[in-house]
Amino acid sequence: MSDDDCDGSKRAKRPRTQACDTWGNIGALLEGTSVVKLFCRELKPNYSMPWTTKRQQSSTSSAFVLSLEERLLLTNRHCVAHASCIEVRKRGDDEKFEAEVLARATDCDLAILTVREESFWKGTLSAQELCRDVPALFSEVVCVGYPTGGDNLCVTKGVVSRVDYEDHPDPWMNRLVIQIDAAINPGNSGGPALVAGGRCVGVAYESLKDGSTENIGFIIPVSVVEKFLTAWRRLANEGSAAPHAERSTMRVTAFGHGRFFAQRLENAGMRRALGLSKGQSGVIIKSVDPTTPNAQALRRGDVLMSLVGVSIGNDGCVPFVCGSSRHDRVPFPYVAINKFVGESLDAEIMRDGVQISCAFELLPQEPLVSVEKEAPWLLDYCIIGGLVFVVLSQQYLRATFGDKWRKERCNGLAEIMDSRERDFEDEQVVVLSYVLAHTVNLGFQDVRNARLKAFVMDGQPVRVRNLWHLSELLDSCQDEYLRFELFGRGSKGNL
Repeated sequence: MSDDDCDGSKRAKRPRTQACDTWGNIGALLEGTSVVKLFCRELKPNYSMPWTTKRQQSSTSSAFVLSLEERLLLTNRHCVAHASCIEVRKRGDDEKFEAEVLARATDCDLAILTVREESFWKGTLSAQELCRDVPALFSEVVCVGYPTGGDNLCVTKGVVSRVDYEDHPDPWMNRLVIQIDAAINPGNSGGPALVAGGRCVGVAYESLKDGSTENIGFIIPVSVVEKFLTAWRRLANEGSAAPHAERSTMRVTAFGHGRFFAQRLENAGMRRALGLSKGQSGVIIKSVDPTTPNAQALRRGDVLMSLVGVSIGNDGCVPFVCGSSRHDRVPFPYVAINKFVGESLDAEIMRDGVQISCAFELLPQEPLVSVEKEAPWLLDYCIIGGLVFVVLSQQYLRATFGDKWRKERCNGLAEIMDSRERDFEDEQVVVLSYVLAHTVNLGFQDVRNARLKAFVMDGQPVRVRNLWHLSELLDSCQDEYLRFELFGRGSKGNL
């Protein structure tokens, strides 16, 4: 006897779910009227020889319409970095339009573009709707853009695999990201990631392809996008101008930094030694930038127990709600997601066994070794007697030692990225990049990538604060011979 006979009647078949039931009019959604293709001509600098540039290159990527009224496009900063010429093309159009960068932010890899030509904004172009809510795990997402492999619009589909923070040694420099398994290939960067209904929940920006992983792509969530936009508008208002009135590109700092470094307290004996009782948790402050006002509020050895009313765990993380899940955790700086540079954060700390309340300021991210990619001072240099001195930066390390510079010894320069503190407000790490061969410097041609320790004047070593300070010392020096002290080169430590 069949189940149908037992029920006394035939069961109705479950209707098959169509794509349009959850995605709305998917035909109109995937018309791509908000997504445009970027064409860039890039002229990248040579950081080891700052007076030269590399050969001009071409690249393509994606962008989408943020606002028709304000004439704004949104993309990734890295898509337009070092671009000497930017053009955009709408889907189905044969004409390219010149675009310009209004604002960019290295700390969240976002950039705002505009097109001055009015005819570009006419026709079928539409603005992309944003959705601030972080999608739940296993939510379907669609990435729309112009990746390599063809010239036309491309759509890939996947699900949300994870919501997490970036993996950076400094938690203040991490950003909330959404991991998806939809394909993100070169050219997809800057395109929107959509959920049901056609709303954008993020901007595609990178994929992890290290030979041992598959289907790992990342998008920047809308909460980060909105913070970038707010920071840009505030900066524009400070200049008493409309956000897109100035033709010069604004460098936006969307996320601040506490300018202190902390260590987890996962060792029970260490917690007891610091005066924490059972049930109390936090992180111990290892160092505070002495050149900032936060050095008056925080001290080395303080235990940071809570921030803006949120308790910090011994793992250095705080609870994070993602969709219906409340079991995830992210690094503690996440609680400052709604705070901007210049605003204060209320904190609870344990100092010498006494719990006290304090507040510190959210400051610009200004690490001793810059991680900026387009800062003008990265191309400063000083040449004297064929000795080429430059400012140490992440870009210099990458240009000199390759993309895997963190795994190289780099003459001890890489360690400064994470371990060295700033002693002066205007301090820079000055490096002897290499030596241009000349009879005056014979015997020193093999000295390169060495950190400058001091410049000797009148027989006394003078610590060099920055590249401009070195230039001033050289101009004022009356000694017959120039003498430089370098770090970590044994018998070749002096020139």
